[in-house]
This record gives sequence, structure tokens and C-alpha cells, in this order.
Amino acid sequence: MVNILYDGLLHFGAGVALSWADYATCRAINRKTDRVEQKKECLESIELLLDSNAAQAQPAEVVEIEGKPVGNEEKQEKKTLEENVSENTGRPSMNKDSMQYALNVEQVKDYFIREGFVKKDLPFFQKAKNFFRNLVYEERLNNLSTRAKLIFAAGTEFLYDSLIGIKYYTQIRQQSPLASIANNIYQIPAFFAGLVFGNWTKKGFDYFRSREEKKLDKTIKKLVTSTDIVDLVLTYQPPEEIKPALEKHGFKDYASKLTTSGKRLYEKMGKNVKELTYNITHIRERREQKEAERKKALQDRFDNITKDR
Repeated sequence: MVNILYDGLLHFGAGVALSWADYATCRAINRKTDRVEQKKECLESIELLLDSNAAQAQPAEVVEIEGKPVGNEEKQEKKTLEENVSENTGRPSMNKDSMQYALNVEQVKDYFIREGFVKKDLPFFQKAKNFFRNLVYEERLNNLSTRAKLIFAAGTEFLYDSLIGIKYYTQIRQQSPLASIANNIYQIPAFFAGLVFGNWTKKGFDYFRSREEKKLDKTIKKLVTSTDIVDLVLTYQPPEEIKPALEKHGFKDYASKLTTSGKRLYEKMGKNVKELTYNITHIRERREQKEAERKKALQDRFDNITKDR
């Protein structure tokens, strides 16, 4: 029994060590300055996309006053309002069919992929290429789903006992080959628990990140869970005319979907996502205020014209 507990602790420790090594390797290769710069660019792209979508959400119907449609002058005034909804943010409103909009979508999507929230439906060879690249540049183990971690733990333990461990158990412990393989009954759960525990405790290392990086992470996560940015990114389809230019920038139009961790994050979103989006960016209040002021001005103008009739 003591041997089983000791052996189980060793396998648990191996899982923790492997998880921490995965985290440490990713941090060492992705330098702090590069991470901060990428997160700044992602945050700016998210804000641009939210501002632009809020601006273009302005109702397209013609406003009527006392049953009379507004003339061309007022229509142009309304168009100008739509184009300048985001003027108080200091950022331009992008057209959804523009190259600039597409590049910002890809910028945010790339960040989501690096964080393990989103994955693309890639061809086999591209998947293989990305797999080997991610072994070095991404937290490959820690980003696995719970089910995938369990499968990895089972496969690793079985392979280890079949190729290496069997000699130790048969020659040193004097066990039969079948008994040595039966040790997987407790070794697999122990190793799996170590992977999960290591991934959870890596948050302690995040305490030593810079204040700037923590603030960026917190802001981005708040926008991801409180706005419809995930929907905007995943449902976006670039116009055919800009796809060749996008490919020149290294972006190919592959379908994207949420990973398991991305789905968990997505579930945190409230039902009134649109309202929360406007509350964060303050666009809704500005738009409604300007619209109310415009309608009042039109009503006053109409009253002045008709008061002597």
C-alpha cells in the first residue's frame, strides 16, 4: 500500500512538473514585451470592431415627424450622424466590407487562437504544421480540454509502462508483466490529476506578471465575456474582393469555432450582450443622445415652419 501511494505521488508530481514546464517554456519563448504589444493590438482591435458595429447598428429607416417623411437634408444629417458615432472615442468607424475591418478581425482571432479560445478548421497539412509549431510557442498541454488531458494521461502511462516501466516492475519489483500494466489503474488518475492541478496552480506564477500585462488581460477578458466580440469574430465573412489581399497579409479564410475552454468562457456571457457592449464603450448613450437632439431640432424646425399656417 505504501508503495502504491509513493508511486502515485511520483506520477502526480510528474503531471504537475509537465504542466509547469509547458507554461514556463511558452513564457520563455514569448517574451514579455512581445506579449504586451500583442495584447495592446488586440485590445485596440476589439474596441475598433465594437465601435464600428455600434455605429452601423443605427436604424436605417427614415424618421417621420407628424406623419411627414424627413427630406433629403435630414437624411444626409442622419447619415453624417451614423458616420461619426464613434467620434468621442477618438477612433474612426470602419466599414464592415473594408480591408481595415478584416485585418482587425484577424488580429482578434489570432489572439483568441493563441489563448486557446478559438481554433480554425484547417487542412490536414496545415494542422500538422501548426501542431509542431504550437509544441514550442503555445501551452499545448495546458490548453487541452479535460477529456483530452485524460486521454493524454492514459496514452502516456500505457506507453511508458509498455516500453520502460515494465522492466522496472518485472526485474526490480518482481511483478508479472500483467501486474505491471495493471498499475495503470491508479497511475493514470494520478498523472491526470497532476496535469489538472499544475494547470490550475500556474495562476500563482501569473502573480509575477507586470501590472500592465495584468490590466490588459483583465480588460480583454471583460470585453470577451461582456460583449458580442466573439460572435462578431466567428461569424465574420470577408467580401470576396478583399480575400486575395488578405491572403497576401498571411490570412486565409478558414472557418473558426470555439474550443472547449472557449465555450466555457462564452457561457459566462450575459443574455443582454448588446446592452453590456454599449455600456462599456459608452456608444449607445452618445448615439441615443445625439438622435434625441436631432429629432428635437427637426421637430422645432417643423413647428417654426407650420406655426403661422
